[in-house]
Amino acid sequence: MAHDDADLVVQSERQHDLLVRLLRGIDRALELEAEGLPLDIISAVLEEALSALGQITGAVGTDDILDAIFSHFCVGK
Repeated sequence: MAHDDADLVVQSERQHDLLVRLLRGIDRALELEAEGLPLDIISAVLEEALSALGQITGAVGTDDILDAIFSHFCVGK
């Protein structure tokens, strides 16, 4: 599915990456539905897309943010 993003304004690379993740998840869910896959598989893909949306809108909890931050750092001894 093609997306026209000519009027889209994104304020950061992080938001861009999350929007790409969101759109890919929606596209993939639609593909899986067209292939007739079970809804539990499709819902897992949509859950990932919704997670990206939640991070953009701020509907993500503190634990999620901390996990995201610390997943990129090695907290040493």
